[in-house]
Amino acid sequence: MDAWKQSLLLLHGLMILATGMAAAPLKPEYSIREHGRAVTFEVATDELQANDQRNPEKIAVQSNAEAAGQHAKKLSQERGKEINLVLYPKGKPRTEFNRRILTKDLLVEVEPGVDAISLAKAVGAKAVRESDILPGHFTFSAAEGGGALELMESLSGRPGVVLVEPQLASLKQKRFVPNDTYFPQQWYLRNTGQGGGVAGIDVNVTNVWDKYRGTNIVIGIIDDGLQITHPDLSGNFIFAPSFDFNGNDGDPSPNISEDYHGTSVAGLAAARNNGVGVAGVAFEAKLAGLRLIALPETDAQDAAAMSHSNSLIHIKNCSWGPPECGLSGVVLEGPGPLMRAAMAQGVATGRGGKGEIYVFAAGNGGECDENVNYDGLASSVNVFAIGAISDEGKPTDYSEPGACLVAVAPSSSYLRQGTTTTDLLGSFGYNTTNATSELSNRDYTQHFGGTSSAAPVASGVMALILQANTNLTYRDLKEILLRSSTKVQPADPGWKTNSAGIPHHHYFGGGLINARSAVNMATNWASLGPVTNITQLQTNINLSIPDNNLTGITRTFTVTNQNFRVEHVALTMTAPHTFWGDLMVTLTSPSGMQSVLTSTNGFVDSSYQYQAWPLTSVRHWGEKATGTWTVRVADGAATYTGTLKALELKLYGSVPQAQLSVGQTNSNMNLGLKAAAPGWTYVIESSTNLANWSAVTNVVIPTSGKTNVLAPVSGPLRFYRARLL
Repeated sequence: MDAWKQSLLLLHGLMILATGMAAAPLKPEYSIREHGRAVTFEVATDELQANDQRNPEKIAVQSNAEAAGQHAKKLSQERGKEINLVLYPKGKPRTEFNRRILTKDLLVEVEPGVDAISLAKAVGAKAVRESDILPGHFTFSAAEGGGALELMESLSGRPGVVLVEPQLASLKQKRFVPNDTYFPQQWYLRNTGQGGGVAGIDVNVTNVWDKYRGTNIVIGIIDDGLQITHPDLSGNFIFAPSFDFNGNDGDPSPNISEDYHGTSVAGLAAARNNGVGVAGVAFEAKLAGLRLIALPETDAQDAAAMSHSNSLIHIKNCSWGPPECGLSGVVLEGPGPLMRAAMAQGVATGRGGKGEIYVFAAGNGGECDENVNYDGLASSVNVFAIGAISDEGKPTDYSEPGACLVAVAPSSSYLRQGTTTTDLLGSFGYNTTNATSELSNRDYTQHFGGTSSAAPVASGVMALILQANTNLTYRDLKEILLRSSTKVQPADPGWKTNSAGIPHHHYFGGGLINARSAVNMATNWASLGPVTNITQLQTNINLSIPDNNLTGITRTFTVTNQNFRVEHVALTMTAPHTFWGDLMVTLTSPSGMQSVLTSTNGFVDSSYQYQAWPLTSVRHWGEKATGTWTVRVADGAATYTGTLKALELKLYGSVPQAQLSVGQTNSNMNLGLKAAAPGWTYVIESSTNLANWSAVTNVVIPTSGKTNVLAPVSGPLRFYRARLL
């Protein structure tokens, strides 16, 4: 080893050193401490990058890491500038944000009293500089980028060395922020605590906009009209699929003297980012106006709207439903037979067979104890029921609970902030000349709210998700929302997690819709298999329901279908009762997960009955169907009585098909398992004769539906299979 020689040059604390120490060959991968955590990085053998470049330079694939390092050194000398090695986290995709550029520098922390210059000499550093902001920390520099890895290994574990962290350069993602005037008060998009809200109670969308803004996704606003001349909507409005079902023409414009609702709904979903007004969640999505509820409509008109342009319109937002808390009481009301058939056809054939996305407001009847299951539109297995939470992350005073609630989105609540959105132009709409505490620009309002507001916010998020993965079926999208939404008020005892690992709350559904989490999940999603159902019917039950008795009547259904994975569950009940609001219905799956399908309600219109009425749930999504399903029907109040006559249990879902791929990596078999059954366990088995099988390992399918297993190669030729436990 050549002797160390210290140069005579000292600039701003930088000590230049020289050595003739021989470098060890570079290894293919290294465990590197990065920002406080250990990460295993692989050395790219086909990329190098200069300090002044954003993107790497592709090179001929080198034989190994050492060869790549030598090539970088050669190019550095030829070009007169630093050319660095490129690293990627092991097992992660090669994205620009996962890429790390290996510089020549390392941050080294030493114990008090340690001579950093002597230490640098001992390990062969070219230069050393003490930090002027972090005492005890020094920057050690290698002769070239690859040498930083050798320095790291030489320093790690040495007496007196506390920390060694190579300085890896990485590209940061620029955060897009809309330039619209009222964006700072759109707390539901970015809640920093403005207006007294709780920071973070928003749909976590701002960093999704860097890549996804709803481009090429069409949102249909089925409502009382859409003002196509509004400057914040006109840029995204498209005539081709728009229609007025009230006026039977192609212009969905509202009657400005009374139809305000749809224009405000549209702005929340997809108002344009254009420097004025507000930004929609998916501000580059296209808007189609489908005017339907401005006038009384028939079942045929409802069906026509649900069927209209399902090959062009991806999402249909419906911020409306049956009357709530009416003068005569709470009602049971659902779609007519034509509308019901149209929605079933829409999810079967819409979007090229992937299924139309029907988004419905969950309802504003919470103050009179309504349940989403009283609304046959929002509770349909073919739709997404969206509830509302306040800017504090609490249930709003009006949003209805339900076992069928998919998720919640931010909206208004009593004495809390409303949502800021588009309004009819001029003094028409919500923000009129007589309005108080309103925006000075009367083309916008800051007092829109209800689940009418939550639904289009969710529709906008769904547009971003579909842009990220256009292959998602409507069922894929629903499971993604159930799994990716934020668990607000996590300590609330109402949260229950089913056997498939999906949490649900009767007031929050799967949680606060989370754009970033959902988009990330969608980009790695293994689509669900074809949907089918298991149906069991019990007729002529004719059992009296004990009055004012919480024990009630218990009925069971035994399902023997092996490997059936549940999605939606529908329990259709016929139970004539003098006062149907007394009835409490719960469904418990074989795993013990319970759905409260309906509770007692003293505000009902007694002229209605549970007559073949479907009660639905998403709380059992992902569970195994096999076993005993228990239904309990109880009467929770005195005086009135009824009879349980019939029950039908219908489980919608699929039988996951596992796909096993086999490849060899060195001395291991690389087994790739794919199955649309997150949370389920498969056993991978091997055999030499296809007759006798032995277990290799058990694998729990991750959320993405895809996983890899390494199995050591030994003995004779082997066959492999995956079997559901």
